[in-house]
Amino acid sequence: MLTDVVIANRNYTRLSVAENETVDEIALKVMKQDCPDFLLPIRTLEIDGEMEIRYEQQEGVRLCYSSLKMSKKEFTALLENMLMPFKVCDDWFLDYHNILLDANYILLGRNDHSVKYIYVPVAEYARNDGEIVDFFSNLVLKADIQDDSRFCIELLRVLKGDNSNLMTLLDFISRGSAAPAKEQAPEAPRQESISAKVSSTVKETLSSLQKTVKEPPHEAEPFEKKERSADSPARPGQSTGEFGKQDVQGQLVGSLFEEEDEEPDKKKSKGKPTRPAKEKGKAKPAKSGGLLDIFKGKSKGEAEQSAPSAAADGYGREAQPDRTFRQSSAPLAPASGVADDVTEICAEEQDGDDGTLRLRLVDGAGYDCPRLVEIDLSQGFATVGRRDKNNQAQSDYSFDASLSFISRRHFRVEREGDHWVIIDLGSGNGTFVNGEALLPNMRHPLFSGDTVMISAKRRLTYQVL
Repeated sequence: MLTDVVIANRNYTRLSVAENETVDEIALKVMKQDCPDFLLPIRTLEIDGEMEIRYEQQEGVRLCYSSLKMSKKEFTALLENMLMPFKVCDDWFLDYHNILLDANYILLGRNDHSVKYIYVPVAEYARNDGEIVDFFSNLVLKADIQDDSRFCIELLRVLKGDNSNLMTLLDFISRGSAAPAKEQAPEAPRQESISAKVSSTVKETLSSLQKTVKEPPHEAEPFEKKERSADSPARPGQSTGEFGKQDVQGQLVGSLFEEEDEEPDKKKSKGKPTRPAKEKGKAKPAKSGGLLDIFKGKSKGEAEQSAPSAAADGYGREAQPDRTFRQSSAPLAPASGVADDVTEICAEEQDGDDGTLRLRLVDGAGYDCPRLVEIDLSQGFATVGRRDKNNQAQSDYSFDASLSFISRRHFRVEREGDHWVIIDLGSGNGTFVNGEALLPNMRHPLFSGDTVMISAKRRLTYQVL
């Protein structure tokens, strides 16, 4: 059974091997003398006749604490690094079936997507090929690819295909799986646009109309064979200085634009202006007095229509006039029979019973930091960090990008019973609770009144409310 222990301020994963269990001695020797880069180094001890294997947890973040919200390029790099050890195990005289596929014990590099596995040289911990494929299938399902939503479906088709295995998936990634995305690219030029086509059609129409006016009708060529001409008027219907051209060209070309741009009411008003016909049975609109209207009172009908109703409100009182712009020092008293429980509700929220962890600033380390930090734990956990250079949030709660001593994903908080749990996510400058440094990837209890300090140098400190 695997357990996490802290020995000499170092984090280890411990495995006890019983006497009756078969151990691969060759694998042990390889990992002791020349451990591959993709495996965690080990130490072996003999305690009471049982072998104990200790795996030293190095820098990195456990897969269970890592965010799978990535771009296609980032997730491809991660998958390639996770699949490559299964290909090269034979070169190290290792059996890939003994690689431990547990998200709690797979370490990922914070920046380079490197992978560190635990290799268990005991036959009882070996997994078959079907279980290995299921693990990677679940990993793909949990991924959130930002720039290509179909990429995960393509990966699942490769994994679940007939006679497919991990090497099939690795080959698919190595050859470059960006082909389906490139096939979608031609959709952008398709808009090339409708405006370009309309402009071309208008120019051809204008050119045809100009030649129709200058040349006799029997010598005009079909419209399809006419070449484009740049000698078109600036706007339809404008005079070009040639007698008779405005009437023919302006009316035809003007109608072409009116069908697309002008409303039906505007088309009817072309030519000689006429007085609009009166509609029978339609009331005349009230005359407006301009600015003088503000000094006039409302008519009797309007006053009755806009007057507030004197009906009783929900508390049995008469409706009060609008006091939006009045200031009063005395608060409105609640209606009889209604308890004033507003204060009690606020008190419950401040206790953190609403699934929110609240931190109050104690020492701002000279930076402009928020006085109150509210971390939403409605999903059961939340990560705290800072924004990146592009001002994009990398955690559930992100400080400003100017606070560079805070890692983009600095620590994680979880709710556990009547208290919280805080986990340092391999941050660059560390996380401290009540002055005690947290070991990366190790759970530490957090109670109301505790202090959380970010960075030993900057000493940005908050207190748990």
